[in-house]
Amino acid sequence: MAEKKSENEMVMAEFKMLDDDANVFKMVGPILAKQSLFECKDLVQQRINFIEKEVARYETLETEFQGKITDKTSSIKKMQTDF
Repeated sequence: MAEKKSENEMVMAEFKMLDDDANVFKMVGPILAKQSLFECKDLVQQRINFIEKEVARYETLETEFQGKITDKTSSIKKMQTDF
């Protein structure tokens, strides 16, 4: 995910260097389709936002999972000491 975010941030930086009236083309199958720069910037920004949300979601899931592991480990240790 970090690689995709980095790639999209580089694309956004390149878009910022372009003039507002620059031609931007997107590969759609075997052809290049012309798109507006504004549309492309918006799409890339949406991707970056999505990736950031996904990273945050995965970090939350990891934290929850680590908490469950800690709870299970402590309950197993307690059971072992009780026997």
